[in-house]
Amino acid sequence: MSRIRQIYRLLRSIDDTAVDRAMATALPSADPMAVQLITLSLLERQHPDGMIALVMHFHILPPELQQTVVRHVQDLYRPLREAAGMGSAQGRSNVVQIIRQGRATRLAYLVIAQLRRHDEQLRQQAADCLLELAAWADTSVAEPVRAEAGAGQFLHTAIEEALETFAAHEHPAVLLATARLMPRPMPRITAIFSDEHHVATRAMRRTIEHAAQPEIRRALLWLLQMPALTDAVIAALPQVTAEG
Repeated sequence: MSRIRQIYRLLRSIDDTAVDRAMATALPSADPMAVQLITLSLLERQHPDGMIALVMHFHILPPELQQTVVRHVQDLYRPLREAAGMGSAQGRSNVVQIIRQGRATRLAYLVIAQLRRHDEQLRQQAADCLLELAAWADTSVAEPVRAEAGAGQFLHTAIEEALETFAAHEHPAVLLATARLMPRPMPRITAIFSDEHHVATRAMRRTIEHAAQPEIRRALLWLLQMPALTDAVIAALPQVTAEG
């Protein structure tokens, strides 16, 4: 056994958070073998300091180790919440990436919080994450549902909030995510689209008029039920029908 493996085998037996902090500090400058050993050790130990470090340094991990971390996403709920509230833009970006890759719909509210940031790249990343989660959780397609039971409601609530605060970010991906979930009863969204003066309603009308995205096309008959969107849908239907 190599010396470094002996060292980490010894460290695994020491139940002291100082060990986790030391490994976390070493992670950014460690060589590939040490990175692997540190990552696996921190995941096994599951001390808060170490788990937060894995979130904060997620972007420097090689892809295979990123996937290992993502597979433990249910063990990372608290570290993800704490990392999302820290001052590091990279850390918040890592939070969104882990939630997206781990399909952690229960944490969609953390993604919504990033839509309010001044960092446009992070806001776009958050909006795209919501769209991907909505597509993944969509039960109206043939693909089996993979979301954990009850988790879909957390995503619905987050998207409703993103639509209510649409003026703060105005990301089209939020509209597409909303359309993707339209077959579900979402009273707050119905209320928004009943108000023709709401900024989200005006933006959705413009999106419907172009009817370019598949998410919008497949939701047109559902959107037809929204009073402030009815005429926009009726105007778009001939174009969509003509294009097959």
